[in-house]
Amino acid sequence: MIALVIMLSCASSPRQAGTIPAQEPALSGEAPVPVVQAEKEIPFRDALLARILDCLGAGDFDGALALFDEFPEEDAKTAEIRLLKTSVYVSAGRVSEGRDAANGVIADEPQNPDAFYALFMVEAAAGNKQAMRKAVDTALKIDKDHLPSLNALGTIHARNDSWALAVTQFDKVLAIDPANLAALTGKAEVFRFQGLSAEAMPLANQAVALHPDKMQGYVIRGQLLRGSGEMGPALADFVSAEQLAPRDYWVCYDKGRTLLSLGRPDEAFAAFERAITLDGTQFVAYIYSAGILADRGDYAKAEARYVEAVKRNPDYFYAYEGLGMLKMKNKEYAAARDAFLAAYAKAPSENGYAVLAALNALRVQKLFEVKPFLESAMRLAKRDTLDYAILRMLNDFNGDANVARQIDAEKDTFLKGKSAFYLAEFYDICNKAALANAYYEKCRETGRRDTVEWRLNQWKMEERDLLVQASPPAGKVSVEH
Repeated sequence: MIALVIMLSCASSPRQAGTIPAQEPALSGEAPVPVVQAEKEIPFRDALLARILDCLGAGDFDGALALFDEFPEEDAKTAEIRLLKTSVYVSAGRVSEGRDAANGVIADEPQNPDAFYALFMVEAAAGNKQAMRKAVDTALKIDKDHLPSLNALGTIHARNDSWALAVTQFDKVLAIDPANLAALTGKAEVFRFQGLSAEAMPLANQAVALHPDKMQGYVIRGQLLRGSGEMGPALADFVSAEQLAPRDYWVCYDKGRTLLSLGRPDEAFAAFERAITLDGTQFVAYIYSAGILADRGDYAKAEARYVEAVKRNPDYFYAYEGLGMLKMKNKEYAAARDAFLAAYAKAPSENGYAVLAALNALRVQKLFEVKPFLESAMRLAKRDTLDYAILRMLNDFNGDANVARQIDAEKDTFLKGKSAFYLAEFYDICNKAALANAYYEKCRETGRRDTVEWRLNQWKMEERDLLVQASPPAGKVSVEH
């Protein structure tokens, strides 16, 4: 939303405003006349703006837009009100109307940089990168020190991974306004993406100190704290952010992820559920809530959540991963194959998806039907890796002894655990139950609960009654991506 600060003329409450009128002394024996304070009248324009803000705070964008019709004509014609309406259109997802509103102001005031910044926000909502840049560049040609546009250009550079250029833009803003919240948090975000937490944290602390009533500083600081493993302080920041912005989807999402890392899945689930109610078009909260549902054993609901995530973002491979995992558990091998194939198509560097797709394919297809896919996957995998050895084993239906030796020698528990599961599945397909059981146990022993293979392995061991006497390995369940 466009950052428009609306200053209401009534700074104090009506009961505090005004003066006490002069009173005649009360006659002896009579009750004193009550003193009545005269309430200061709030200008209609400011009262209407306050009502619009109330609607926005409640997420009632249609109600906010309807209130613009109540402005007197002289107010409704001003650029300030028209650009505010533009921002509400953007928040409501009515991009075309927002574009028309911004262009209308530009037609009337072609030298107004705020109008071009408003157009930038419209085009950002539409995902039109070239139009975004054109709008910002035009605003800065009109006013080279236009702070919102300088910040916007910094954001554009950051999205393009042009870190140095982004920092330069945010520094330009801070040279003019050292307390600028967007520049402080924007620069901190750039450092965070670069893994420079030590450089980012002072900026985040400064943002909180200078703007304790704004949620942005708490959010970036919470993200930095979570990234450094300080989950308790991170949660405190996200709670503060939520109090300031209770209808912000991403604050709820960050809070949920942190609660999940703290081992509080029920509270995390509630946070993700609230995020979904705030914005059902976003997909990531569906992924995390699905993972928690799967951990609870509510597989049907978990699968439905993964399906919803796929609908909202067909390019997000983790949704296909979760869907494939549940289909595999239910022995719907063809559907599991298709889900992992979809995940692999979106993330071709993830050889594990290729292996899982092939393992499920081998349960419903003949080997010669699977070979073309395996040969293609082998060409993309590095030859000196365990992944390549496993893909070759599946393609040749031989070489398991070589894979077993590499698994035994592997020091990385992540690679060791998932590879042990793949070999166990291969032996299961070959009807070699004893060998399969031995490698399911090897996977469990790694304790790498943060992998899809570990979860699949647990289900396999439960199905085969292999967990009856096995104590669970140390570690914390994690469904974070």
